[in-house]
Amino acid sequence: MAIIIKCDNNNATVDSVCPADASIQFYTADNRPSSLYVSGLTVLEEVLDHGRLARAYWSAPGQVRRENDVATEPKLDSLRRPLHVFELEIHGQALHNRWEQTESSRRPGGRPGVMEAVVTLKRQLRPVAVNVVTRLDGTAFLARYLEITNTGTVPAALSHVASCAGVLWETNPTQFTPESITEVNPAFEESKRGKFTLGYFASENVGFEGDFISQPLPRETFRSSGRPWVAAPTAGPTCGTLAKVAAVTPQAVQDIAYRAVPDMIAELSGELQRRREAPAALSAAIFLIVLGLQRYRVLRQADNNFRFSADSGDAQPDTAAQFAQLLSDGPPVGIHVLAWVDTLLSLERTLERRLMREFDHRVLFQMSAADSSNLIDSPAANRLGPFRALAYSEEQGTLEKFRPYALPDSAFIAQAQAYLAARCRA
Repeated sequence: MAIIIKCDNNNATVDSVCPADASIQFYTADNRPSSLYVSGLTVLEEVLDHGRLARAYWSAPGQVRRENDVATEPKLDSLRRPLHVFELEIHGQALHNRWEQTESSRRPGGRPGVMEAVVTLKRQLRPVAVNVVTRLDGTAFLARYLEITNTGTVPAALSHVASCAGVLWETNPTQFTPESITEVNPAFEESKRGKFTLGYFASENVGFEGDFISQPLPRETFRSSGRPWVAAPTAGPTCGTLAKVAAVTPQAVQDIAYRAVPDMIAELSGELQRRREAPAALSAAIFLIVLGLQRYRVLRQADNNFRFSADSGDAQPDTAAQFAQLLSDGPPVGIHVLAWVDTLLSLERTLERRLMREFDHRVLFQMSAADSSNLIDSPAANRLGPFRALAYSEEQGTLEKFRPYALPDSAFIAQAQAYLAARCRA
């Protein structure tokens, strides 16, 4: 169980007790009453904006967007888009706006391990009050229901009610035109466009799960396997960031295509052997950066054991074993690995536990207490909350909380380029 601190008018008071892996916060930002719900890895924030209870954002993998993306989030205009979190009609009149928040509170959820957040709204023009109840139990699923009260003396008929509404994702779907479609599928010919389309997710990035797009299909036989035609995500907040940063670094940077990973690992394995045989002639440090370790099945230990050639019977180079050797034997000779992975489960699918310990420096964002304990022998990452991360060093035994940096914008990258160029000339 976790004690929740309610911050109201800068006065912190202990409000109630929430289930493990869940938190409820009520606060005011920019003169707007706001609510922040965290259950498991699900993060949901709602605000009362222009008289409408609107969804600011939500995230399924536990990533808080607001200050990490844009300082002015949320930018969606509740007057122009259907952002209200519930729908209510009485006598055919839609009651989406002109609400004022009178109270926010917490209460037990009726069974052990469940807590409910209650936001009480009062309609300014019609005598009706609504309790927007959000139920949290520590899992990734939130439950929502409404308690509607007629505060007048005349009976009122409910014409329509929906406890959940609004926008799930703010997406940037690709618009397929004769000019742009060949960028996604170079083999497509506009003259052979058929009557059917193939739908798929355009992005693997966190927060862009809603980027579902449709690919027009040709009239002849069409086959698609594995990923779409591009190896890297084409949308999302992180798309192209590494390429922009690599372009301004004075060191040589090589971008490895997805299918070329086995060859690259084999080349690094040969370099590792060369450095081990001639330690006195060590070269400059090499950093292997893996963005999305869960994507590279060829690096999974369990999937690559006992791989043999079907033609000759000779054992083929085991990419996973070579990668494991880079992790364990690379740092003493100047070969280092920096990896990002989405969940602990993905990490465990890729690496054996002994190899996970080869990552001495680890950065953790908010996660469950069990996952945090498996990674750093402490549930501390479960108590992080928004806009925070933990830096852990197993060798030094240190654990430090810090505020993550936002993605570098073009101005910062240009400034870094000028600084690095001047440093190289010095």
